[in-house]
Amino acid sequence: MVWPHGLCYVNEFWGGTWQGYLRVSDGNYDWGQGLPELACWQQQHGESVDVWYFGTDPTLDRLPLGVMPLHLLPIHKPEDVLPYVRGKLLAVSTTLRYGSMSMTEAQEQALALLSTRRPVARTMTFLIYDFKLDVQSKRCCSLTAG
Repeated sequence: MVWPHGLCYVNEFWGGTWQGYLRVSDGNYDWGQGLPELACWQQQHGESVDVWYFGTDPTLDRLPLGVMPLHLLPIHKPEDVLPYVRGKLLAVSTTLRYGSMSMTEAQEQALALLSTRRPVARTMTFLIYDFKLDVQSKRCCSLTAG
């Protein structure tokens, strides 16, 4: 069943709608339409969520979500991401995580860090990573410290 995620429809041959983000990207899956669903997730869980988002929907300014534009920050290695996300839940759009063709250095480094983590939750177009306890982050930093 596709409703209410018709924009994300991917046929079963390609993995189905729920796994579609692994096969298709950008306007083929994530049009930025997932912000209301993410806001519902945030309200149900009662925790603040920062968003690294593919899109420019002005709705984001009115939702109870923080903005985390990792691709625009001074990030040169994976551990540079940690001060921005430590102690937070970070929702990453599926397009930024798996489907973006052109990347900034900051985005590449943020993705390198995320590749060492598993999302703790998911909406249709966002993967949610938990940096609240940050045990992995401290271990990651100590491994690269020298």
